[in-house]
Amino acid sequence: KGGGGAAASGRAAGAGAAPGAGAAMNPEFNAILQQFLQSQGQAASRAPPIPMSAVLTPEVLTGLAADGAAVTEMQSLLPESHRSAEGVREALASPQLQQSLRALTQAVHSDQLPVLFASLGLDTSSIANAPPGTDAFELLCKAMEQKYKQ
Repeated sequence: KGGGGAAASGRAAGAGAAPGAGAAMNPEFNAILQQFLQSQGQAASRAPPIPMSAVLTPEVLTGLAADGAAVTEMQSLLPESHRSAEGVREALASPQLQQSLRALTQAVHSDQLPVLFASLGLDTSSIANAPPGTDAFELLCKAMEQKYKQ
């Protein structure tokens, strides 16, 4: 189980030394992430937790599958037997990815957030330092952005 960002293999996304992990974030994905984070900061009252599938919509995943640079970067995150452009497209369209996104959404909004952060190599202090009412998914996005920023 798991899931993560652009990787269809949840285990690969959590690997701290995954090839391409230090690469610059895809500009299209970064723009979507920034728009999401800005909209979260403007929310006057907290809505129910946002599922990851609401951000990584089929349209976004289709856009990633059509982006040659993103596909090339994601290939290195897949198991050896699936490291092809077609393997990435299949993974992005798979029901397993949607299931992993649901499981990851539950983990993010559970009391296990510090464990999740630690397993992803993220700074857990951002959880303790967050203002009350801060959305856990927003914390995860910001922590990932901080870790992978160049």
